[in-house]
Amino acid sequence: GPRDGPHPPPKKELLPWEEGQEPIQQGIGVTVSAHIPRPQLQLRRKEASSDLPCASISHRPRYARVELPSYNSLGNEGALALSQILGSLSKLTSLDVRGNGIGPAGWSSLATPMPTMPSLGQINGWPEYARMMEGGRAELSAEGALRTHRHDVGAALVAAMLAPNVGTMASLDLSNNAMREGGARALAGVLGCLSLLTFLDLSLNELKAGGAIALNPPLQPLTNLATLRLSHNDFGTSGAARLFPALAGLTRMTSLDLSHNGLGEGVCALLPALEAMRGLRDLDLGDKAGPRTAFKADTRRRIESAAARGARVTWPGK
Repeated sequence: GPRDGPHPPPKKELLPWEEGQEPIQQGIGVTVSAHIPRPQLQLRRKEASSDLPCASISHRPRYARVELPSYNSLGNEGALALSQILGSLSKLTSLDVRGNGIGPAGWSSLATPMPTMPSLGQINGWPEYARMMEGGRAELSAEGALRTHRHDVGAALVAAMLAPNVGTMASLDLSNNAMREGGARALAGVLGCLSLLTFLDLSLNELKAGGAIALNPPLQPLTNLATLRLSHNDFGTSGAARLFPALAGLTRMTSLDLSHNGLGEGVCALLPALEAMRGLRDLDLGDKAGPRTAFKADTRRRIESAAARGARVTWPGK
């Protein structure tokens, strides 16, 4: 017959251990191994963002590794909750929250306590975090590192990592990250401080007109830039009109890639900058042939006249 009394609670799924070792369970949905050199914490079942067991995490500062798998769907709200207790994990060396749908706002929350965590060495398996926080770096190549299918470290966190390197950073590659307007805004504050930059690649980031507007102020002080790549961002005519005036002071430019942005007649906003870039050798305005991207004959003549003598220009349709 049926048993009297309440049923026993279901057994929680545990982290894998070596044979003969006993786990210690603490907190809702949390499993901790006390038998590995660096204790681990992992959420083993899906929890709503508001149910994130922050108290259970924050009272155990010995944790060296925290994993919150993608099925927890933390989102921005969960990232905010997590950020409020991260600073208490003084021995944390690795944090992995990949695939949790954390957007620019969530990464801004997570980035706040991280500079105060000296033991933290990896974010989502990305070792560049530790190297960048040491400061004194001359370059950062983070192609694809902001995207969720790879490391997913977020533009706001990259901005926090760049801060200790503003006096040394000369080359920055953030291409192919789908940053969009939110990512551009997150980067804007620190980007303008990288006065030694000679190389900047923000191509393939889906910035569109909003991202172009966000980049106008931080690009203006970067007067040492020699190579700037902004291709495949779909700025359009309106984005070009807002962004290109910021390039007028970049007089040391030798290579400028603005291809595949649907500029159309918006390219005319580039003319004052071209007249100032007397050392320019390569100008890429290439795009698919079509009415949206075509230049009038007079526009093409004006660009050729403004560009430095001997500069190679790539036109739409090529």
